[in-house]
Amino acid sequence: MNEILQKLNLILHEKVMSILIIIIGAFLFTLLVRFVINQLTKSRLYKNLMERTKAKKRLGTIIMISKNAITALVIIISIFLIFDEIFKPIQLTTVLASAGIIGVILGFGAQTLIKDIINGIFIIFENPYGIGDSIKVGNIIGKVENVTLRTTSIRDLNGNIHFIPNGEIKIVSNRSRQWSRMILDISVPYNEDLKKVFNLLNEIGKEISEDNDYKNYIITPIKVLGVTEFGESSAIIRVWGKVKPGKNYPINREFRKRLIEKAGQLDLKIPYPKQAIILKQE
Repeated sequence: MNEILQKLNLILHEKVMSILIIIIGAFLFTLLVRFVINQLTKSRLYKNLMERTKAKKRLGTIIMISKNAITALVIIISIFLIFDEIFKPIQLTTVLASAGIIGVILGFGAQTLIKDIINGIFIIFENPYGIGDSIKVGNIIGKVENVTLRTTSIRDLNGNIHFIPNGEIKIVSNRSRQWSRMILDISVPYNEDLKKVFNLLNEIGKEISEDNDYKNYIITPIKVLGVTEFGESSAIIRVWGKVKPGKNYPINREFRKRLIEKAGQLDLKIPYPKQAIILKQE
């Protein structure tokens, strides 16, 4: 083993220039490929394709993964070329035999990596989500910022970015595929006039549907579904509608804002949490 290490040390000194050329060549080739892909995405042909195709997010995801995959492939080829330069005068069987135990350990460690990559390939072809989609993976909800063969990056509403290995992704809920559901549950006291409440809620839904800032986002009208639940001190009324992907959040906020304003004008009571403190004097 010591003789092999001495020979390796001698060969490394002799092969430094060749190894540097391989590394610099791999680096420049990667830069060239990324430059070509970036220029392609800026071309008129690509922009026209993005305007016509329905799978815009998938195309963007494939381009991002292609850049990362090419980079990884260049690195792997470069490593093999460097090993080829280093081990040329030595019998590889001797080296491999000496490193057999290390190879077994690395093999076990590579199982997780292979699992991540295989699952990443299925994500590319099956397209359950893409860059820009709002998804839920486990307890994490957010927007997909990047997808590689090994990981998926999700940024949540608090701004935190989560890097999830593809092999750990079992169940995905896509919240922005084709359309989203605007759902709002509103508590109304039992002694309130439900007909007046229904009219008010439908009126707000109609106003938002006709508003220039929101009408292009609404697929089906926002309207009252009905009483969906009986609470301890109020009835739960559900308002819903079908909107474009990801637009349910701003529409929900706007609906709440208008409801508070109009409820005050019509003297409509909206329940709010109350707490009673009883002081006992002895």
